[in-house]
Amino acid sequence: MATTSSGAVTTSTVNGTSRITGLSSGLDVDSIVKGLMDAEKVKLNKMEQKEDLLTWKQEAYRTTMGTMSTFSSTYLDTLASGSITKQGTFLQYEATTSDADSSYVTAAASANAKAGSHTLAISQLATASTRSSSAAITTGIKGAALSATPMNFDSGTTWKITVDGTAYSVDLSGLSVSSTDVSAVKTAVDKAVGSGKLNVALDSGCITVTATGSGVQSVTVAAQSTLGFASSQSNRLDTSQKLSAIQSALKTTSSFSFDGSNEISFAINGESFTFDQDDTLSAVISKVNQSDAGVTMSYDSINDKLVLTSKTMGAGATLTASDTSGDFISKLLSTETAGQDAKLTLDGQALTRSSNTVTVDGVTYTLKKETTSDVSVGVTQNTTATFDAIVKFVNGYNTLIDTIKGKLDEDYDRNYQPLTDAQKSSMSDSDITAWEKKAKVGLLERDDMLQSFLDELR
Repeated sequence: MATTSSGAVTTSTVNGTSRITGLSSGLDVDSIVKGLMDAEKVKLNKMEQKEDLLTWKQEAYRTTMGTMSTFSSTYLDTLASGSITKQGTFLQYEATTSDADSSYVTAAASANAKAGSHTLAISQLATASTRSSSAAITTGIKGAALSATPMNFDSGTTWKITVDGTAYSVDLSGLSVSSTDVSAVKTAVDKAVGSGKLNVALDSGCITVTATGSGVQSVTVAAQSTLGFASSQSNRLDTSQKLSAIQSALKTTSSFSFDGSNEISFAINGESFTFDQDDTLSAVISKVNQSDAGVTMSYDSINDKLVLTSKTMGAGATLTASDTSGDFISKLLSTETAGQDAKLTLDGQALTRSSNTVTVDGVTYTLKKETTSDVSVGVTQNTTATFDAIVKFVNGYNTLIDTIKGKLDEDYDRNYQPLTDAQKSSMSDSDITAWEKKAKVGLLERDDMLQSFLDELR
């Protein structure tokens, strides 16, 4: 460090930087400059505190206005269900049917309804047009040919059978089976799953397992080589399998074929679809259902059929489906059933509708099944609902008034000003949060704009 002195001024040079450190009389120039800068810093802090206060006040306005907006959209918007400004709030009607009649029809009344009673007879429900398989499509469960020589099972041998999602273990220990006698296996199956559910029989020397018509739908048997089942088999399709695998599980009358590119293509209501042999049946169903074809495709596991249903009901709704390549549609969706209109008689007047939802004079009837005699629907004014709507409005209004008044009456403590950066540096986060929470109280005390809104609201 080099120091030079000229008259009353002392100059110091540190690392190449020259500083005037004082007069020869001992005056500290650095302290004087720092004091001047601190004075300016106080002004800057006050400006930053004012900015913070304005930001907090803006947030307080925004929160309060949000409460007002919620009240307005809930009770003053004519589109809101609880609006106090629409006629329907004060003219609410209720349509009722007896417990017995509700299995045939349910009803709902709008503000345009009139109190009274109505009689209804339903001779036909509306249905959608469909295409489906003509009969069950899977081959069922059939094993390979058994030996004519009796075969005995070792002790502890079991066979897993799943019936409608429930797995059973069939004990085959010590049993004998041949191409002419499977009675012991049938007895063991009945013991495991319950008598009368499944029929175990022989077909050309092969074991077959079928449901007996007792309500059982889905049956899956595990692999059991002695019984002729090299792999598991089911009497229902697994839609997660590829089309090539499903193809082999179908009856000859339902087994579709691919084109030369191992693909199938078809059109439904003008929408085109193409799939290859590695696509799953569930992928086919999903793509059709998500398309603009206006249909729903599904696998009916109860009846073992593929079904295509129009989303539009009634006799006028058409459903067209045809193959472009391969024969997926003609094999699996060969049977077409046309849609039909709903037919009913309301208060002696015959009506025909394309839907099972019928609205007449403010009452909407939902038809559920055909009747054998007239059913009754009563319409009464629902004064309780009107009263409840008014009470909710009054409570909402009072809550809004209390909220605004609370903001106007909050005491603002000027001792809690926004913290400066220097003050925050010496405080913990929790102390800063507590201080600012207190500093934000009362920012809208006696606020002119808020008071004016409150006066207008009242």
